[in-house]
Amino acid sequence: MYEIKTRIIPLFIMMVFLLPLACGKKDGKKDETKPAEMAAGMDGDMGAMDPAMAVDDAAMKVADKVDDKVKDAKNLTDPNKELTAEEYKKLLLDHASCEIKNDEIDYECPAVKALREAMSGGRKIADLTGGGDALGKELLGHASPAVRIKAAGLMSSFLGTKGSSQDMIVEAAKNEKHPSVLRALIRTVSNDGAKNPKVAEMLLWAANHEAPVVRRTAVYALSSTWNREMKGGPEKLIELMEKDADEDVRAAACEYAGHLGDEKFMPSFTKFTADANEKIRSACTKGLVYMWWSYPFHENASEKAYKLTLKILKKKPRTKDNPYWTIPGMFRSKNKDKFPEWQKKAPWFKQAELNAVLTELIKDTNVNWLGRNGAIDSLVENGATKADLEKIRKSFTGEPKGDDVHIVSSLDKAIAKM
Repeated sequence: MYEIKTRIIPLFIMMVFLLPLACGKKDGKKDETKPAEMAAGMDGDMGAMDPAMAVDDAAMKVADKVDDKVKDAKNLTDPNKELTAEEYKKLLLDHASCEIKNDEIDYECPAVKALREAMSGGRKIADLTGGGDALGKELLGHASPAVRIKAAGLMSSFLGTKGSSQDMIVEAAKNEKHPSVLRALIRTVSNDGAKNPKVAEMLLWAANHEAPVVRRTAVYALSSTWNREMKGGPEKLIELMEKDADEDVRAAACEYAGHLGDEKFMPSFTKFTADANEKIRSACTKGLVYMWWSYPFHENASEKAYKLTLKILKKKPRTKDNPYWTIPGMFRSKNKDKFPEWQKKAPWFKQAELNAVLTELIKDTNVNWLGRNGAIDSLVENGATKADLEKIRKSFTGEPKGDDVHIVSSLDKAIAKM
């Protein structure tokens, strides 16, 4: 069941309902009532009405129609009244009028706004037999790309899409021509590649698609930890990071592949973390860190990746772009419940060694100040004491200048909280 929240009906929605009526139309269609019939009474023998009475009668009919429209609008946002399955379906079908922009349904489309208003929490959908999955199957073959995207979304589940839905998505993908719809189809089964060979085949096929957005979406699916045991996944990711013609696809493959923690990636990571292209280098360095520091579950434990990470962070001279500014802050994301168990798998990990490198980064004025601030956060998360931070703070003598202003301020705040 779906929750829907109450909101006040915007004035522009009321205007949308009133305009067709003011123009003598209902639901966008011409009023088929003939002038002579408008002027006649309930009984044809009564003859013609007084013109004034005819005007009053027509006005009353318009008012009644307006009242009906207002009631319909209130029903869509009334928390005490459930949406019917048909009302919900109509809200979805109305997306046929929406354009696709930047591979998504246009967020400003009136149909998107109407659905968002109706589904914002607080209410339920009555009698949605089979749930959203069944409705998604019904709408998956619709002529409109936007409706097909909504249909695919209805069939998805974070814990794994139903088997029958997986097969239907696979079949739909074979005939789908619109890249944005293919993107939605892939996302629906993105966690199912390891347990369904048909889905695995679809994901590997999508990784070779002519549209970069489809290949990039395939990367996210292939690198899902749910697909850790999927045959051919790591090899395809290596192929994409090494050879894909699109820079964004290569970067995505290099960054997200690290979530799988597969040692097969190490030759590529070793090469591309030293690449001259900043986008590729920074993405691959993130992927390298994921190989051993895989928050929130801390499942990956690659000693080779750990050693290469420290080597990169220690390398001098450092610059504003190397190491990339987000890297030092990655170590502030730490699951304290999972970390002790991870350390048993990673006896090679030395907390003092990591903290020493983070301390160097904080002091190095060549490093991007955002990265230095991230290093402070990581240091605090990884056991630095108040005395440790005060020692670093004392290394900044005199009045701080330039980027050091930010660093000294962050250190002072961190010390004050201890």
